[in-house]
This record gives sequence, structure tokens and C-alpha cells, in this order.
Amino acid sequence: MSGNTHDEAKIPQDSLAEAGVWLARLKGPSRDKKLEAGFREWLHASPMNARAFEATTDVWQEAAGLRRIVPMVPIRGPWFLFSRSAVATAVAFVAVVAVAIGFLLPRGITTAIGEQRTVRLEDGTHVVLNTSSRVLVNYDRAQRRVELQEGEALFEVAAQASRPFIVGVNGLEVRALGTSFVVRRDATVLTVVLIDGKVSIATGRGGQEITLTPGERLAMAREGGGITVDRPSMDRSLAWRHGQVSLDDTPLREAVEEMNRYSTLELRVQSARAGDLLVNGLFQAGDSRRFAEAVALTYGLKVIEQDGQLVLIGNPTH
Repeated sequence: MSGNTHDEAKIPQDSLAEAGVWLARLKGPSRDKKLEAGFREWLHASPMNARAFEATTDVWQEAAGLRRIVPMVPIRGPWFLFSRSAVATAVAFVAVVAVAIGFLLPRGITTAIGEQRTVRLEDGTHVVLNTSSRVLVNYDRAQRRVELQEGEALFEVAAQASRPFIVGVNGLEVRALGTSFVVRRDATVLTVVLIDGKVSIATGRGGQEITLTPGERLAMAREGGGITVDRPSMDRSLAWRHGQVSLDDTPLREAVEEMNRYSTLELRVQSARAGDLLVNGLFQAGDSRRFAEAVALTYGLKVIEQDGQLVLIGNPTH
């Protein structure tokens, strides 16, 4: 399959059907200049026709069982005219293509705020999506590729030595064969935590490539900043898998942002001084009210509700 991303939901079904017919005829024994001219006329009639033909060709190449073609009758019109057997063949082909497209084209997997979801991909790889996350899965014969478009995901990769597993996120590429790791995409930083196995990370910066060993974390600023590798607490890094938010000397303003990932009840800190407070501990993901009350009690702040938000107000007493 090509590396292009097709959105099959936006390609009209009649364009897909016609594309299937054209592909079958072009692969058949009756191909000639007249057929090719008719195909070019159809292809340029609409941008959707070109997209449909590319998608159908990708499916043809992927699905070996779609290559049984019977002879077609000659063209009798400006585009095409078929005998009953030709129509039956084309309809059968298009039906298989329609099913195959649903499996072979890239597909998105998402979670809502506060939701976690585990998905088993066709190769046996498990993907665990954290709150408010989205991945796009695009497998072909050469490689297994997943794009993390938003949020955070844990990948438990099924080993296939001949077909590498790659996670792309904002220019960074994580390549693995059989391993488990977490990739997270924030507004300002991208992080990769290796749990088990081995990954090679192409940073997209001057050809730089970094290999992690189990327990290491790579953090890369999204706007051309530095790259760091450290060893965080694995329990804290994976706390979200147990419905918890782990904070370790985290400024309150950042802690509030983290808690807001898991709840539609938004938290806000009123004063800059309070925002600098350091927060430690494990908190229940999604329980913003209890988090705010605990912080307020610890630092002498108050919690008020304002415009549908929980606001931490006041200056800390210590």
C-alpha cells in the first residue's frame, strides 16, 4: 500500500465501484489504446475518481485473492459498456474491494476525555490509548506504521522481524520489532518511555538517532529545543494504566494541566505564586475536585466554582 492516507468515508461509493471496474478491465486481456483513452477521460473527470482508483489499486496489490479476472467485452461507449458476465465480475470485484478497503486503509482509533481503550491490531500488537488520544493505523507488507496524532499510548508490539513496527509523532519516529513502550504527545514536548525490549528513535534533527534501553525515557521539545534521556520511576510513568496521576515535584500549574486531561471539570490556578507550588503524590485520574481540595488544604488555598470551573484562589501560607 502506498504511504498516502486515504479517507475512504469521503470517497463516493460510485467512484469506488467505477474504479474497481476500470482496474479489472486494465488488468484484463482486452486492454488497448481505446480502453486506455476512456480510462484517462474517466480519471480526469473528477478528483474523486483519481483518489478512488489509487485506493482500489492499493487494495488490489495487497489482496492476492483479487487477481482472478475473466475476459471483458470491448468498449462500446465513451466510457464503458459490459456484458452480463463482465458486470457480474466487476460487481464481485467491487464488493471484495469495498470490504478490503475497510481493513487495509488507515483507520483512526480514539478515546474521549477520561476514557482508556485497549485495541488488538491484526498482527497481535496491543495498543492501550490513554485519555483524549488518537492514533492512525496504517499497515502494509513492508512495515507496520502507527501515527500518534494526539495524547498518549502504550504499545505492546508483536515481533515480526521482516516487518518493523514504527510509531510516528510530529516528526519523531520510534522503530521497534518486539517490545513495549509508551509514546506521549504534549503541547510542548514529545516523550518515549521504553518498558521492555529495544527501540531506535529517529529524531528528525540532522539525522540524529537514539537507542533506548529498558527504563529509559527520551524527551524532545517540539519547537526545536533540546533532547534529554533519563530514567524515571516506571511505576510513576505507568500510573495512568491504573487510573492514577503521578506527580513528582510538579509545579501546580502543570499538575492542573495534567489533571485536566482526565476530566471535563476544568481546574484553574488564579495566582502565579500558587502556580509555582510543587505537588507530589498519586491522585485519582478524573477526580479534579478531590485533587483541588487536597492541594488547598495543604497550602492554605481556597476552592471556588466559577463559570463551570474549579478555581484555586489565594496565596499559599507556606
